[in-house]
Amino acid sequence: MPVLHRLIVHPDLQRQGIGQKLLDWGIEKADQESLVAFLFARPAGSRLYERNGWKTIAVLDVEIPDPDIKMAPGLAMLRLPRSKQS
Repeated sequence: MPVLHRLIVHPDLQRQGIGQKLLDWGIEKADQESLVAFLFARPAGSRLYERNGWKTIAVLDVEIPDPDIKMAPGLAMLRLPRSKQS
């Protein structure tokens, strides 16, 4: 099963379409093989995935035992291959 472990663009290079190009490649491969795509996203990155067909299927709250550390919930997201999308 093909896996894209992480998609990270350096902050100095964000908002230049680099993440979209990387995602386009992965989407093309997943669609060619009719694979369901699943990922965990941070809220800051979720808009990119939503624009590309991913849907949030669960919100994951993380409890950190240190009250000084704050962490946004994670999002579990799913995208059906193009041939299965309605």
